[in-house]
Amino acid sequence: MQLRTIHILFFISFLFLLFYSCKKKESANDIQCGNMGWTNDSITYSKTISTIMLKNCIRCHSNSIKKGWVDLEGYDRVKKYADNHKLLGTIAHLQGFKAMPRGAAMVSQEDICRIKFWIDNGAQNN
Repeated sequence: MQLRTIHILFFISFLFLLFYSCKKKESANDIQCGNMGWTNDSITYSKTISTIMLKNCIRCHSNSIKKGWVDLEGYDRVKKYADNHKLLGTIAHLQGFKAMPRGAAMVSQEDICRIKFWIDNGAQNN
């Protein structure tokens, strides 16, 4: 009888861990940004996004240093991670993504919203 109880408890614990580990990923839609009054001319890759990348990401994710095999130097590389949702997921610390930047302050909410605005408006090379 005791062995049966142990098996049942083990099975229940296993199910709990299984369901707990299968949490749904959050999405970019979960990032709340108010209407900031930005336009496509005020948030551009060259003036805004590349500056945010340089300030927060390039020290670990450049052409010469590709931690985690991630290179965020240049428009084409940033666009790849914008399109697959990993850029926003990681910098906004969304559930299901690896939080970045590691070992440094989180990217500001305003910069996260700037990147989200840029992505939501086509992530143009402007």
